[in-house]
Amino acid sequence: MRRFSILSDQQIRADKVISALFDSIYSRSQIQKWFTLEQIKIINKKDGKAYSNPKYYPRKWDVIEMDIRSIPSTLPPDHRPLEIIFENNDFVVVSKDAGINTHPTPSYEGRFGTLVNQLIAQISNFDREQWEDRPGIVHRLDKDTSGLLLVAKNDTTLRNLQKLIHDHKVQKTYLALVIWEPRDAVGTIHSIIGRDPNNRLKMTVKNPVEWREAITHYRVVEVFHFEWKTFSLIEVTLETGRTHQIRVHMANIGHPILGDKTYGIEHENNWAQKHFWLERQFLHAWKLHLFLDNQEYNFTAPLKPDLEKVLSTMKN
Repeated sequence: MRRFSILSDQQIRADKVISALFDSIYSRSQIQKWFTLEQIKIINKKDGKAYSNPKYYPRKWDVIEMDIRSIPSTLPPDHRPLEIIFENNDFVVVSKDAGINTHPTPSYEGRFGTLVNQLIAQISNFDREQWEDRPGIVHRLDKDTSGLLLVAKNDTTLRNLQKLIHDHKVQKTYLALVIWEPRDAVGTIHSIIGRDPNNRLKMTVKNPVEWREAITHYRVVEVFHFEWKTFSLIEVTLETGRTHQIRVHMANIGHPILGDKTYGIEHENNWAQKHFWLERQFLHAWKLHLFLDNQEYNFTAPLKPDLEKVLSTMKN
């Protein structure tokens, strides 16, 4: 058990205090769940009572008690083939297929067919008791984005990888096919990104809610002229990792990702579906680079067949 004393009255909620205490390594949703399970309590110094309420405002000399225990996952295993790029005793690197959620969603249907279900079924020595329904998940990809994901196999590695992600020490490189040709062959997009005030399912750079800084670097790899249209294959490196960051940034500079149903152009997507049989956004997590325990790692995941088919069709 961990115990921390509060040295001054806090003007923010307990869940935010704890998130700041651990430099945002733990997500707010995870902290709130620990409160619900009474694995985090605030001991009021004045009356001695224990409060398991994330909305509690800690006062001077209150004590935070954290007794975090693993909760067995009840998710059903999924034996569909999983593309494993690398595996050792501490972590695994997989190339996620498109059309699969990284982790379960709250609905009953959302507990089936995710990457986590596949991991539970197919990864050896995988601690499925970590984090209940998100065992080992270090970062995530959108449902219709394919490519590389890091997954921890034990609690210590999970903490270490989360810290690397938080400190921007994992270099993530993507491949994307965008509409038209960017004016600059190499560029950086720097903006704020947050929830769209009119649609909580979308992100935006324009008057966002709960915004954060976002930085995207891109480089044009190849330009394709197919029939009367122009497309550009770009390499994208993220300096920050915001939700939908690449998709929002490329759409904002006028070059949306082909096939993107949320931020793209509908008639262009329909055309791509007809000519390339492209059913999703052309976005793939291509490379990962990191140092862990004084060892350097570089991982690459080839494009999935549906994306490779688009490129081969344009080249022919």
